[in-house]
Amino acid sequence: MTGDEISKLLAPLTPLQKAALAILAAKEIYSEDGFLNWANKWLEGTDRTLKSAMAVIQNLPNNTIVTMDDRPVGLTRPRLRPNVKAAVRYAAEAAGKVRTPGMKTEHLVRQALQSALAEDDAIDLNALAEVALKVC
Repeated sequence: MTGDEISKLLAPLTPLQKAALAILAAKEIYSEDGFLNWANKWLEGTDRTLKSAMAVIQNLPNNTIVTMDDRPVGLTRPRLRPNVKAAVRYAAEAAGKVRTPGMKTEHLVRQALQSALAEDDAIDLNALAEVALKVC
């Protein structure tokens, strides 16, 4: 899906529906329990706080190396592919900030969608947009 096609898809959606679409796209490529728990609560409308969205971002694997006496001993968490991490991060940030006055989140949604599609170009954003319309 091209940038223009994404723009056309997003045009009729409200900010909440756009955030929902970003979350739905991220769910297509990331299935970690903590993320799915947050995503489902956000989509159900039971937790749309900025605090919980930022916690999702903070809990993403960051591939940092644990050291002992300045010697690498291993990764703190399993590696997460860059497109997956970006899709989840942008979706959570958009969802967390969507209700903040004056905050424009469409660029975050667009980044989430483009990252998800870069990871899996078979994601049907049109079908997910239909779901987003019903969620919000």
